[in-house]
Amino acid sequence: KDLIVSINAQGQVRIDQSIMSLAELPDNIALMSAKYDKTSPIYIKADKNLKYDDVMFVLKTLKGAGFNKVALETNG
Repeated sequence: KDLIVSINAQGQVRIDQSIMSLAELPDNIALMSAKYDKTSPIYIKADKNLKYDDVMFVLKTLKGAGFNKVALETNG
């Protein structure tokens, strides 16, 4: 099952049923990474009004946790 990470315009991150702030993401990814297959694709769905730096932060955090197949999507 592909993992989808959604980020809204307010910077809230949603992974499955978990919602967190950008600041909470690194700790949560570290805790959650064990239950996901790191070889499966992850799709980042970012709001079009989100700052580029915030999207890159999420991308780098995921890659730092060992997820290598990360793709970006935009909505709107």
